Amino acid sequence: MSAIPLPEGKGKGEPSPIEGYTKDYKEAKQTEKNQEPTENMKLVLQWVNTVEATDEQNITESDILASIDTASTSSTNYYGQEAFKHFQPKLFKLLTGIIPREVHLSVVGRMKGGGNNRVAGIRFDWPSGKICKLNGKVFFQPQEDDTEVRAVFRTCRWPSPEKSDPEIMDNYAILTELSRVGLKVPIVIAYDSTPWNSMSVPFMLLERLPGFRLEDIYGSLTLKQKERVARLVAEQLNIFDTIRNGKMGRIQGAQDCIPVKRTFQPEIPKDFKMITLDFVTGRQHKLHVKPSRSIYTVMRRMFNNWISIIKKGDIFKDNAESLQEIYLHLFEELRAILEVMKLRGFFEGQEGNIALHHPDFFARNIIIGASCRRPDNLDFQIEGVIDWDEALYLPEVLRCSPCSWLWELAGPQVTNLPAWEEYYGDSDELPSGRFDFRLNPDERKIKTAYDEVLSQTKRDFMYKVENVWIRRLWKFALSGVYLSNEHDVNRFTRFLENWAVYVKATRHRFNDPNASRYVKISPELAQQIRKHIKVKSTKDDTTTKESA
Repeated sequence: MSAIPLPEGKGKGEPSPIEGYTKDYKEAKQTEKNQEPTENMKLVLQWVNTVEATDEQNITESDILASIDTASTSSTNYYGQEAFKHFQPKLFKLLTGIIPREVHLSVVGRMKGGGNNRVAGIRFDWPSGKICKLNGKVFFQPQEDDTEVRAVFRTCRWPSPEKSDPEIMDNYAILTELSRVGLKVPIVIAYDSTPWNSMSVPFMLLERLPGFRLEDIYGSLTLKQKERVARLVAEQLNIFDTIRNGKMGRIQGAQDCIPVKRTFQPEIPKDFKMITLDFVTGRQHKLHVKPSRSIYTVMRRMFNNWISIIKKGDIFKDNAESLQEIYLHLFEELRAILEVMKLRGFFEGQEGNIALHHPDFFARNIIIGASCRRPDNLDFQIEGVIDWDEALYLPEVLRCSPCSWLWELAGPQVTNLPAWEEYYGDSDELPSGRFDFRLNPDERKIKTAYDEVLSQTKRDFMYKVENVWIRRLWKFALSGVYLSNEHDVNRFTRFLENWAVYVKATRHRFNDPNASRYVKISPELAQQIRKHIKVKSTKDDTTTKESA
């Protein structure tokens, strides 16, 4: 169905551009509430329900470069979601209801989203003569002409019907606080954590940072440009280190200090306040972790919580007894390894220096300046860092995983080593040789550029073997191990195998036999784990086929 044209005088017999419809919609909005809608309003409302998807000329170059969704059918099929041509008019209607009357919406276009989030590219024209200040940040002073502002609309791909999303409030609070302390992050223009809006979904409208996702353009950069990127990334880590906190934990807005919704407000809320939440273990059955400045103490309390959840037993459904036994064995072994690390002195001097940590600080969440497209340009900057949803405050040893993706993703693997993906995109899982002698000349140059910006102390935290072991064990303490996830099982078994090799190679340094304890997974236990994964996979396949 094609879009309904506007009345004569607006382009007779042809659909007008979206700007024209927006203007009429805005004018109609300004009529008295009890007044009968104008003819224009009726036409616009009809158009909202029949408009087709955005034309290709309304999709920016960076959208095309970054997009897996340039045809609406691709993401529709992949994610099982509503086609964009149906999603777009609903979004247009929502946005025209929340933007100020004097602001004109000009583009609602598709963009590449993430695994959990659906996004759209938004543009609106800020009126001449009016300062553009949103959520405490001045974008620009009054201009002679209307100024285009670009934004990103984000919502969950699979929202729960009639359910609010408090994480949107947390995300708003985190981004607002990070912007206040000077970090380059998107400004939140509007959000609604409730489903009580015209689209019936919680959403966020964020400033769109200029440039490209580093992930989408990194492979095309010259070696000199990659070296510059490495230095810029290291500088960002140094900036994160300056944002200190008194305790470790997850960052969140204080309860009752963050509104459930906000739209186009020039200032932040008057009672705005941030807090640091204690850690919790478990997903369905969550247990609070009593805080401590000791990394060892926090990790031990986490493992104790996991073991308590497992012993309770009500989280298991099928094969409850055997599953409970396997999980209990896994977490008791992890706790035992923690004790060995303590005996070996791994945690000495590791307390303190708690600062900001971005748990997903990878190329996909770094926005790089568009001038990097010119091979001779070495003046581009990092324009911002996105996806701060799970931001934490952590001691240095826990937040210092090296950004080895800088050299691992730098180009073809001349050394023919296993692909980056085999190590789950986790620098702490990589073989130690990938940090020194097994790098090819180009990889070594990128790593050198990265290291030169960091202090010797920080490099020690990154590359020292004992610290790598602490971080690998920390990830199990924080997130657990799930036998239904083959990725988790592989990481766990590799961890135990690597730990056994390491302990045997270094046990001559310790007199205490308890400091040389290691356990191999028995063939019987390994078979039980694999059997459970196979059964789970078969059930999932059956469920999928039945659903289809």
